[in-house]
Amino acid sequence: MTTDILTDENNPVWFSMALAVVLTVTMFRILVVVSSPLPLFFDEAQYWTWAQDLAFGYYSKPPVVAWAIAGTTALCGDGEGCVRGSAPFFHGGTSMLVFFLGRALYNGRTGFWAAGSFALLPGVSLSSVIVSTDVYLLFFWALALLALLRAEATDRWEWWLLFGTALGFGFLSKYAMVFFLLGIVVDAVWRNPVGPVWRRAKFWWATVLALILYVPNLMWNWANGFSSYIHIGENINIGGDLLNPLKALEFFGSQFAVFGPVLFVMYLVLVFRRLVQGQGRSLLDGTQRRLFAYSLPIVVLITIEAFLTRAHANWAATRLCCGYGFDCR
Repeated sequence: MTTDILTDENNPVWFSMALAVVLTVTMFRILVVVSSPLPLFFDEAQYWTWAQDLAFGYYSKPPVVAWAIAGTTALCGDGEGCVRGSAPFFHGGTSMLVFFLGRALYNGRTGFWAAGSFALLPGVSLSSVIVSTDVYLLFFWALALLALLRAEATDRWEWWLLFGTALGFGFLSKYAMVFFLLGIVVDAVWRNPVGPVWRRAKFWWATVLALILYVPNLMWNWANGFSSYIHIGENINIGGDLLNPLKALEFFGSQFAVFGPVLFVMYLVLVFRRLVQGQGRSLLDGTQRRLFAYSLPIVVLITIEAFLTRAHANWAATRLCCGYGFDCR
């Protein structure tokens, strides 16, 4: 007797279907990258320059983007396609990590739709054919969240060590990884009476591992006048004109383009239904609160930042990894 995969939400065929979709999309994007006539954008050219002199840090960013470019250009040369070559692979990997997140939190069917949705997001589609720090940040963010979920469920050392490794490389990819720590705090507080993850000794060992991985970039900043951190302050631009409601609207509106208008509207509807009408908790189960904890604070904080000064559309990019899997029924 055969099983209908459309009704059996935990059927392993959902994994095969997700993998097929992600591989197809990834291969198409590789062809786009290889055949694109577009020259490198300013930031991409700057990252390529950094890749010629490998270090643990650079003027405005941590080092992973330069390391990735050095790896791909060592394989196939310094053409634009090779400079951008790692982006489709990393986004493909992130898509599969989103599948595993959806399956771990709900089931294989949810994982399939989450992976496919992530892979085809407008923001991800654009980011897959250029090279930027967001490419690697999203990968390590999703890996850290998946490893943390498995570590909490099994308390096995390999998952805790993977979590620490992903967290460390996330910070080496982009400093916005700090939002992950905020997510841990919000998640732990919001999901009470579930005990906070920081009560576990292995969590702190994993955090020590993440810190050890990040220390070289900290030392580089120490030796170079903390230039990366100063650049972050310049980007935030607190010293500029304050209170810009149009900038807040501009940032919030840009999320419809990054996330996709349909999915972002669905997300906002869920926020309203589950948080406003549900008075914060009553309509949210533990899984939904966890997903909100790792996504909603980012949108709120960056919107506030845009209102105070300014914000770029991709500053809330990590929300993309956690905006799926809600039970919309």
